[in-house]
Amino acid sequence: MTKKLFIFICLLAVTNFCGAQTSFDDYKKSMDEMFDSFVEEQNREFERFTAQQNAEFAAFVEQQWQLFDDFCKSSSPFSKPKLQEAPIAPKTNSGRSLDLDKVIDFVVKSVPTKNGQSTFKSVGNTNVVVDFYGEKLSFDVNYNLRIHLAGISERNVADYLRSVSKYTADAHKLWKDIDCKSVDFGLNEWGRYLLVKAIAEKLFVSNDDRVMFCFYLLRNMGGYKAKVGRSEATNNLVLLLAIDNAKEVYNYGFFSFNENGQDLKYYLVYGNDVGSVYTYSLNQQDLNLSQIKLDFDAPLSIGYCDKARELKINALNSTIDLPFNSKNIAFLDDVPQTVFPIYFVSAMPQESQKMLNEKFGELKTRYSTRRAVEVILNFVQTAFDYKTDDDQFGREKYFYPEEVIAYPYCDCEDRSALFGWLVRNYLNLPVIGLLYPGHIATAVCLGEDIKIEGATTFSYGGKKYYLCDPTYIGARIGDEMPNFKNVTPKVIKLKNL
Repeated sequence: MTKKLFIFICLLAVTNFCGAQTSFDDYKKSMDEMFDSFVEEQNREFERFTAQQNAEFAAFVEQQWQLFDDFCKSSSPFSKPKLQEAPIAPKTNSGRSLDLDKVIDFVVKSVPTKNGQSTFKSVGNTNVVVDFYGEKLSFDVNYNLRIHLAGISERNVADYLRSVSKYTADAHKLWKDIDCKSVDFGLNEWGRYLLVKAIAEKLFVSNDDRVMFCFYLLRNMGGYKAKVGRSEATNNLVLLLAIDNAKEVYNYGFFSFNENGQDLKYYLVYGNDVGSVYTYSLNQQDLNLSQIKLDFDAPLSIGYCDKARELKINALNSTIDLPFNSKNIAFLDDVPQTVFPIYFVSAMPQESQKMLNEKFGELKTRYSTRRAVEVILNFVQTAFDYKTDDDQFGREKYFYPEEVIAYPYCDCEDRSALFGWLVRNYLNLPVIGLLYPGHIATAVCLGEDIKIEGATTFSYGGKKYYLCDPTYIGARIGDEMPNFKNVTPKVIKLKNL
């Protein structure tokens, strides 16, 4: 009897469990359907809103464009030529102390990318493969987005926008793919533009079609401040992007447009250099768009490191095989030159950091603060050969830390960027950059308990910084080049890592 009762209870429990499981499955299915319905409605609402915005913007663009002719370029921050050779420090040196709090910081801000009708083909999706600095990337592109301009008039541009707005969902899907690949590679926002450009150049033969494709994706999908214009000289379309106006961009020309009482620089990034362009002025929608940032928020990693360079660490009587990524190097060469803080804080590839960790990871625990800084300072001074950018490239080029490893030569700002990055990463010490006429060095806060007699120091932000010059070969902490002893440098303030 007891055994039968036990079996009955077990069977009843199983039956109830199955009923509960069936009930839960039905509930889950119902909730999934409700959620899918909600998502679909949200997508439809987004598409309706986007279509309305596109229609309003197309009507605005269709109006006659104005002529803008204030095409400018920013000049280099170096007021004098750089040192032709890296000087060797004498064994003795007398220092000085300066208060830099009253000196204007070099940069401290950061911004929190014919008449007739347009024609298009609708033949479903196509797999577009682009070569992005040696990496083969595949994008699933709906051919509805392959719209060809009928001309380059205001009306033609407006017709294009009306046509492409019918395929917002396809464009949004493509942008998500671009965004995901950008994150995987650690690209900055400029890298997103280069990905869009690479896709455009696979889809279209005409530069005007390429410009419009880039313009639409960057502005309408990416939310970046972008303008399309028509060159007065060549009668072709050009693409203008508002690139981080809190910083200078040195190798691209720009036009200034008034937005809410302030001049905003839009840089010519696609199309030949022009003296003047026809385009539209302020559109209210543009106020909600973002400028393209040049900062890197993660280590750049377009594939894997494929090369290495053997470097001497004389202070440790050792060497290091430091890997670098040739694809990263090619990409960085296409990033606009900008202000120095970016170069000081942009990270090395993960593979490089792993090797550096093995050599410099224990400096903080094995040595005193002063000795640890001396090891890194001597490494940067002696491991790399000096040559100015003009002599190496025939133009000014600022290096990111990884580029210092990749190229055979480097000059003052490159060494300072690498040194600053190493000290901040492995010793966790505050660093500032120092901009002299024709030269850049660094200064490190060693802490209140360290005093070095005869050293050049700078007071800044309530802290004492010791001069560290990675270009002054053999110089110790606090040694200053004789030709800068009567010069007060500007401060290059660095954001926190």
